[in-house]
Amino acid sequence: MEQVQRRALRIISRAGRRSVPHLPTLKSRREEAAVKLFKQMLQKDHPLHDLVPPSRSTATGRTLRNQHGISIPPARTKRLQNSFLHQSIRLYNLTIKQQL
Repeated sequence: MEQVQRRALRIISRAGRRSVPHLPTLKSRREEAAVKLFKQMLQKDHPLHDLVPPSRSTATGRTLRNQHGISIPPARTKRLQNSFLHQSIRLYNLTIKQQL
């Protein structure tokens, strides 16, 4: 898909005659969309809220250094590790760390 985007930009710019704005990569746009949807899923009124595991502080009942993150459920297979829920939790936890 990245190649399709690069080729389209090349065709649009007509060999550099027109300036084309820098577009973010498809991967970064997908990751932003996943984190955005996951943040919406954290709201109690969201239909998919039941899929979200509890945060670390509510799961353990103790004050932890990583209490703002969400615990990733254990996964035995790569397929489950690469699923939307696991990847979005991982990305969400990374964005929280970067904000702190």
